[in-house]
Amino acid sequence: MAIQLLVSWCSVIPIAVAQLAVLYAPGSIMLLILRCRATVTLAGGPLLSSLMLGLLGVLLRSIGIAFSPVAFAAATGLIWLVAAALRWIVFARHGVEGADEGARFRASPRHGHPAAATAAAVFVAVGALLLPMMLVIDPLMPSPRVDPMYHYNVLNAIEETGTLSMFAAVDFNYGLRVGHVTYPTVWHGVAALTMPWFGIVSSANTLAFVVTPVVFAVNIALLARSVFRRASVAALAGAGAACMFPAFPGGLVIVRAFWPNALALAMLPAAIVLLIVFLRRARWAYVRRNPAVFAVDIAIVGAALLGLGVTHPSVLFNAGFIALPLLLSSARRAHRVLRRSLSRRGYVVILAATMAAAALAFTLMLIPPRVRSYLMRPGSQTWDDLGLKVTSLLANWPTDVSRPTGLGAALVVIPLVMLGLVLLARRRNHRWIVGAWFVQAALIAGSYVPLPVLSGLSGLWYSDTYRLLAVQAVVLPLAVGAVAERFFAPGARVSLCGRDLGNRTVRLIAVGAAASMIASTLGTAYITLGVARPVGALESSPQPVADEQEMAFIRRMGDGLPEGSVVIGDPASGVAYLPLESDVESVFTQVNMRDVDRDGAFLAENFDRLRTDPRVCILLRYYGIQYFYEDASMNYNYIDRRQATPGFYDVDTSRGFHLVAREGDAALWRIDACGPIQRPQDWWDRERRKQPLFDEIEFINWLPGPVPSRE
Repeated sequence: MAIQLLVSWCSVIPIAVAQLAVLYAPGSIMLLILRCRATVTLAGGPLLSSLMLGLLGVLLRSIGIAFSPVAFAAATGLIWLVAAALRWIVFARHGVEGADEGARFRASPRHGHPAAATAAAVFVAVGALLLPMMLVIDPLMPSPRVDPMYHYNVLNAIEETGTLSMFAAVDFNYGLRVGHVTYPTVWHGVAALTMPWFGIVSSANTLAFVVTPVVFAVNIALLARSVFRRASVAALAGAGAACMFPAFPGGLVIVRAFWPNALALAMLPAAIVLLIVFLRRARWAYVRRNPAVFAVDIAIVGAALLGLGVTHPSVLFNAGFIALPLLLSSARRAHRVLRRSLSRRGYVVILAATMAAAALAFTLMLIPPRVRSYLMRPGSQTWDDLGLKVTSLLANWPTDVSRPTGLGAALVVIPLVMLGLVLLARRRNHRWIVGAWFVQAALIAGSYVPLPVLSGLSGLWYSDTYRLLAVQAVVLPLAVGAVAERFFAPGARVSLCGRDLGNRTVRLIAVGAAASMIASTLGTAYITLGVARPVGALESSPQPVADEQEMAFIRRMGDGLPEGSVVIGDPASGVAYLPLESDVESVFTQVNMRDVDRDGAFLAENFDRLRTDPRVCILLRYYGIQYFYEDASMNYNYIDRRQATPGFYDVDTSRGFHLVAREGDAALWRIDACGPIQRPQDWWDRERRKQPLFDEIEFINWLPGPVPSRE
């Protein structure tokens, strides 16, 4: 079975290559045109490409053009032309050097490391991240998690409507009612560009399980290179450490399955890289000599941060918290330089402008009502199991030390991380990393226990510890790199309280650190394999699609029904996957019901009363719902589906239903009890589904009749 799965993964390699090209080509080539160096080009490329995708979706909807590969290619060519024009205006016309002159960190020949070594470290990290998933997950089968079901159907809606706008693309994904919903769609845009050739499920799974870990490993390598620019061993160890912590990508991609969030988080290290480059270049002499080039630098960094926010807004807040110590450290140095270089009046003006800009940025971040509601959201934090929570915080994964495996993980990871943080704290230029770790640790603590301010801030991430642990995984590889720099470098010497520890002691510590790194990598692979099993093809627990046989049944249903037919049923039964494999529609495309979808909620609770409650037939005829998908009840996502959607279980199909197909417990019925039902002329008509019909039929208590007119 594992061999078959590996073969299936080989079949999605073209998808991964295409999606990596979508992420890297537009932004990276734009930065190359602007004469940026390799580090900035690789780090900034996906962020600028994401910004282009997000803005393109909004623009195309506003002018009535469908999103497509052709539109994406045209937009890509346009931004390249803009970059070429900017290069001519700013650089060639004014005779200044390239926008990123000096941005690639020039290590001395004695300490420099070849690009091939870094690439090898990234390759090893990617292999360690992907192999456990590949052994148990089938990339051609839909993930049984809750969120992927939602994202698969968003991709189907994008394919049907041609809308990628973050303000409209997901509107159809909430039942019968189509309401206004804002949701970031960069992730969906990348997957949608490969859908015409490879299909929805394969494109989405490849982007989640392959492309996201690859982007993360590359960006961690760039971050380690930027921080440890003169220590090749540290940079290589930091790059390889991307696979040492299970919280990310595995925890977020598999356990939580928050796929758009995971892609943005994979790009978070790249945003930190750009900030490091920018702050190192922002010298007063350089600004005075090349103000136009400095303005381009600011534009690149600003656009990259906007790209991160467009990919997923919550990660932009993550970037702000992690970068806060770095920004404060840089502001302190800049303050000293400006005070010496400027007149008193100029100094006061720049200081006031900086404070005003910071206040404006803070205000803008708090303007959205949703952000304020998240900050005030009550959590479920308690002081119970405090020791377990502290251990999990330090180990960066829920760790039960009462079990041998948990105790072993704690003894391996915590000393390694703490040693790295101590070493980072001893170097002035690296202390911001320790500050970033403490800031994120404070947020994690706020999600675990009730703490003033911190628990409120953790509400920005739903007080979800898994999300916050995943962010900490961006910082931890740098701690590993610090350990490697101190103990693995040739001729390494270590002192404690002013005394040299000696070569033998250093070697012993180095061996212990290396053993911890290897054990941590193997432990992460073991944890990833464990959390991937419930998502995998070998899992026997109840799932929306139990096996390939049931998926084949769903495909046959789609092929056998007339195009445009609408099927109703509990989405957890697998019917939500029907639109992914055919031109047949499902009423519910995710398991979470919304109160504003009054028509859908009523049918989910009362469909089994269609022969006694006339409102059921009125709704079925109005929306053109001709078929009912029946399956056995199960506990899905810790919820008994019979209680969540009682109308779809224990339905009496002996009268008023015609059996179309059956496979095991699953059956497809044509609904005859309501008389002839016409297929909807356009299921994707927003106006017809904008307002619930239930408001007009709520008090009807007679036999079914003509559907109320909407004229």
